Amino acid sequence: KGVLIYLAKVLVALAIVVAAALFVWKRVKPREPLVQAIDDTRSPDEIALDQLKDLLDSRLIEKNEIKHHYLIVTEILKGFLSRLYHEPVLEMTTFEAIAFLNQRVSGDVLQDIRYIFETSDLIKFAKHSVDNQVHKDCIEALRRVIKALAPKSEGDSNEI
Repeated sequence: KGVLIYLAKVLVALAIVVAAALFVWKRVKPREPLVQAIDDTRSPDEIALDQLKDLLDSRLIEKNEIKHHYLIVTEILKGFLSRLYHEPVLEMTTFEAIAFLNQRVSGDVLQDIRYIFETSDLIKFAKHSVDNQVHKDCIEALRRVIKALAPKSEGDSNEI
């Protein structure tokens, strides 16, 4: 009788160990992503302009989703800069991004980038409200930045 109780205890303990091992294995085992990443062959400016079109089509400003609109504006700009410079600008703070860009961009383009970041930060973090002209100016600044920094194809050269 004592041997049967001992054997039952060993079997229960073994079942617990096996169940725990299966649980850990399922949690640690790398899973296949639900959506496979697709290599986007478009240029950084094409991607950014498509994203900007989608943003404008969403009419977030008209729906009074101002903060969400500016989150996306910032994401479009940082994503464009990340793809353009092959650096993780998306993960940078505004301060870090401006410091990074000071080494690569100057003049009106840098001023436009600062304007976009500063306007977006005021709206996202300080809950600052602005009029429709500021929204339009920010979108136009984003378009100018994308156009100015877009990689030039060989056919676009202005050289004689």
